[in-house]
Amino acid sequence: MGLRDGMNYMQGAIRKLSFLTTQHKLLLKKIGREITEEDYELDERRHHVMTAFKQALIAARSRGGMIDEGNMIYFFDLGINGNVAQNEINYILNKELEEIKKGKEPSHKMLVEWLEECANKYEKNAVEFARQRGFDVLDFKSLHSKNGKKTNNI
Repeated sequence: MGLRDGMNYMQGAIRKLSFLTTQHKLLLKKIGREITEEDYELDERRHHVMTAFKQALIAARSRGGMIDEGNMIYFFDLGINGNVAQNEINYILNKELEEIKKGKEPSHKMLVEWLEECANKYEKNAVEFARQRGFDVLDFKSLHSKNGKKTNNI
């Protein structure tokens, strides 16, 4: 029984690895180039901005449009003023209501585009906040890079 269970776990792990490898290949095909560790690190701040706004929007929907304390803390840690974040949330909630009043369903695409716009606006806030406190945002000496080439895009 133990061997059979072990074999099932191994086959499951192989299937999962195969799935992830396929997804990775599809992503590389879509963007047309390799992803470096630097790319990953630089994109992480966009990811956090989008996650903060997504979470805040979800919380605001259940709180009469107001961002909750936990998400306000997240915005603070990203260097984004809470009132500015609340204004962004109000904007998208009003945009959704306008669509509904027109008899349309607000699309997921509309939300993703708004999240991308927020990332474009606020991705550098965390960098500025970290530098105010005396931190380096990205240590290029510790990054693994191809051909030993390092660049500084921050």
